[in-house]
Amino acid sequence: MKRAPKYCAERGCLELLSAGTDRCSSHSMSWVGTRKRPPGWRSTRARILCRDKWTCYLQLPGICTQHATQVDHIDNLGGDEDGNLAAVCGPCHQVKTRAESRESQLTRQPMY
Repeated sequence: MKRAPKYCAERGCLELLSAGTDRCSSHSMSWVGTRKRPPGWRSTRARILCRDKWTCYLQLPGICTQHATQVDHIDNLGGDEDGNLAAVCGPCHQVKTRAESRESQLTRQPMY
């Protein structure tokens, strides 16, 4: 069943869109990176978690569980080198990611 077209998510834009997108071509933004992990990521992740003794490096007060289950890129523009990776717990990683996302939205430029 087809869905009804919706308006662009950009405030004030009245362009109608088909399903699968939330912004028109005038308001879409380019994204850096990809969701795919590089070859060998599983072993890299395991190595970093062991190196950091499964302990969260952020340890945000009132949020941290102390037990790291994820690996964070300290500098998002850096690569997958061990020096740019650190063990982090899920709640701290989520807070850091949201803060970085908000920051990038303030500095990101639209593609037009």
